[in-house]
Amino acid sequence: MSQASMQDSSHIDDAQLMTSAGLSTPAAEAARRQCEDHIVKFYPLHTQINLLRTGEPEAVSTMGTFIDACRAWSNGEAPSLVDLLEIQP
Repeated sequence: MSQASMQDSSHIDDAQLMTSAGLSTPAAEAARRQCEDHIVKFYPLHTQINLLRTGEPEAVSTMGTFIDACRAWSNGEAPSLVDLLEIQP
């Protein structure tokens, strides 16, 4: 293995992924997936759409607050799964 290859492989943790939103780290993408899974556990997509279309304002607000809290968690510096699981609607 060449020295250049060794240097490249030693920086795996610094890897960047190209996403539709631009460059991201594997850890950030994992947090986003965990966030999405947590949201749809309580609010599957069909429920989100139905609430937005015909839901009571209080139910829409509750859902929005929950989703915003999950998104804030996923955008944090070092999101912990324990903290995510504490976020409830």
